Amino acid sequence: MKEKPKNGNSSLTFLYAAFILTLALNVYNYYQIDSLNKQAASLSSERMVLGAQVKDLSTQNKDLNASLSSAAREKNLLAEQYNGVVKEKKQLLDRIDKLNLDAAGLNKKISDLTSEVKMLEGANLGDNSFAENLPRVELFVMSYCPYGTQVEKAILPVVRLLGDKIRFNVRFCSYAMHGIDEVDEELTQYCIQKEENSKYVDYLACFLHDGDSEFCLKNESINQELLKTCRAEADTAYNVSRNYNDTSGWFLQRYPKINIDKGLNDLYGVKASPTLVVNHIVVQKYERTAPGLLSAVCAGFKEQPKECGKSLPPQTPSQGFGYTYTDGSSMGSCGG
Repeated sequence: MKEKPKNGNSSLTFLYAAFILTLALNVYNYYQIDSLNKQAASLSSERMVLGAQVKDLSTQNKDLNASLSSAAREKNLLAEQYNGVVKEKKQLLDRIDKLNLDAAGLNKKISDLTSEVKMLEGANLGDNSFAENLPRVELFVMSYCPYGTQVEKAILPVVRLLGDKIRFNVRFCSYAMHGIDEVDEELTQYCIQKEENSKYVDYLACFLHDGDSEFCLKNESINQELLKTCRAEADTAYNVSRNYNDTSGWFLQRYPKINIDKGLNDLYGVKASPTLVVNHIVVQKYERTAPGLLSAVCAGFKEQPKECGKSLPPQTPSQGFGYTYTDGSSMGSCGG
């Protein structure tokens, strides 16, 4: 018959088993805690790395914002510079246009002056080598000068008598002494001679009655469109209005400059109105009558035509406007 186990040994076995289980659980927990601690340490390290990266990205963002701000300022500066360049380009183009107009007018003057110089070469009044088959007769005046109008009235019968046997032109002194009306009239007469020369003598004869240019333009059927266009072009080419408005450049600080015939004024040394030039020679002495002027002009022929022997009215025209006459001769002038 077997013996029953003792209760004491059974309890000891249970306690031992419980101890072993507890110990195993503690070991397990230890390794679990250690693993979690390592993971925590790793996460902390990663957090520190990410924090550094965030800080670096924040610095980069500030640098980028600063670069963008600098780029915006530079863009605005470049825009201002571009606008300045565009404005300067426009100013240069305007200046080029003006210079082109000035150059065109200057080239015309040079061409005219060159032709005049070539014809003047070798001219000598003393030995009559200045005479030509078709004399060139140029009368320099100021259109409102009373002495100029006096000689114009005296020379008109000569011009009508000789017709196409001479080349006749009224030229204008290089300054005006009688205000804006004179400046305007000289532009008008220049353009009539240029555009409708066949009507000029009749226009001038009409104008010398009383200086009524508007009436004479209509009376002689002057083409208003041609005249308007020519006046505008001449005004620009010869700086007529600009010289009139710029009082700082006036001759003797008193009289506006007129550049329409400046080259010829300089060539002949014209100083006053009237000045008579025949075949590029200034005629120093002549009577201010139709016969006196006929004699001065006919001296310019190599072979005088029969018209040079004709008789013309001997009276001396009065000074200024109007077809009246005066006793004796007058040698007065405007300017000088």
